[in-house]
Amino acid sequence: MTTKKIYEEAYHDYEEFLLKTKQYRKAVHSFHDHSSEFNNSVDELSLTEMETSQKEFICRERELHDVMDSFERTAKAYKEKLARLKPLLKGKVQILIKGKEIELSMVKGDLRAEQV
Repeated sequence: MTTKKIYEEAYHDYEEFLLKTKQYRKAVHSFHDHSSEFNNSVDELSLTEMETSQKEFICRERELHDVMDSFERTAKAYKEKLARLKPLLKGKVQILIKGKEIELSMVKGDLRAEQV
């Protein structure tokens, strides 16, 4: 595999990692809000309403776990690619992805990608 290919793959993994991080934070925030709302209203609900709320809560919990699993897989792929890239990336590297010039560099062990 060429070094340029590794750079491109690392960039795509980096972009996906950033996206999944945002999705993860949003899912955690949403789940926290929903669980707080559920806990605050539980005493005032009828048995039927409580069962419905519990089902909704369980669905939200499953959604959160799906997002967490997706985030963990993406983070793992990103870290593996980064480990392969670190020895190759001694300075700044410019690559062209879909017509955009991207500059990759390592800053304190993290990949940085900037559009040039």
